[in-house]
Amino acid sequence: MTLEQLLKLIKYVTGWEISFWKLMKISEKGVNLTRLFNTKHGYNKPYQVDGLPDRLFEPLENGAHEGEKIDRDELEKALKTYYQIRGWDDNGILTYGKFVELGIEELY
Repeated sequence: MTLEQLLKLIKYVTGWEISFWKLMKISEKGVNLTRLFNTKHGYNKPYQVDGLPDRLFEPLENGAHEGEKIDRDELEKALKTYYQIRGWDDNGILTYGKFVELGIEELY
């Protein structure tokens, strides 16, 4: 589905004349509200929500990539970068600035 088709579909279903930018901001708000819900219900430790199973950090036993594994330190760096891009703290929790940006500061 192309971007134009998606926007037309949204218009036909909802009646909304919406830009791609506005659609992205609505989606961002949804992602952040889901994150907020999870945080308020105890999922607020690194790797608890965004982590990988321990077995993925073990070296592969055979095949073309034998001996390769995911590096925990590299994953941690990548997650911290992702969290910064999202406007979250180093533990993946929304910052006050993100609440303000999304217009939901009353939920802080």
